[in-house]
Amino acid sequence: MDAIVKIIITTGYQLSAILGFFFVIGFILARIQTLTQKIYYYSIGWRGILWTALIGTPVHELGHYLFCKIFRHRVQSVSLYQPNERTGALGSVEHTYNPRSIYQKIGNFFIGAAPLIWGSLALVLLFRFVLPHSEVVLPTVRNLSLETPKTFLTDVRLIGQSIFSQENFYSVQFWVWLYISFAIAVH
Repeated sequence: MDAIVKIIITTGYQLSAILGFFFVIGFILARIQTLTQKIYYYSIGWRGILWTALIGTPVHELGHYLFCKIFRHRVQSVSLYQPNERTGALGSVEHTYNPRSIYQKIGNFFIGAAPLIWGSLALVLLFRFVLPHSEVVLPTVRNLSLETPKTFLTDVRLIGQSIFSQENFYSVQFWVWLYISFAIAVH
């Protein structure tokens, strides 16, 4: 009986750690997004938000839509890009679900987190296939050390130097990668 209690407690701790991590990261990213949009709005107005929303919002909304489909929610409407300055809305996915279905209830969490998951996947693909010379940067990213703060910061510095190299600054492909990545990340 002690073994079962230990398994239940350990499972509870692990689930709390994993889900807590997602909630904390989600909370931080939501605050950063809100702050970024406020800075855009106050510095260059609504058009500053639209400048990145044109690409970032459809990626964001597609994440919601795909996870609605995965979790068998009924999608009522999809608006990949329909900015409304009065409300601040940029797009939407309206959906309903069966409240008696545990699977669909669990899906609500993933549908809410979908832009983080889908956006991260999009950023990884952009990094791999659009960033010039990504094959030079990828080994450092794959071997990112978390042993000590010093080794982590050293690796991050090396990654930054590789991405923002002088050679990349002369590449149109780099600027396209930078714009699309920024647009996805802020939305």
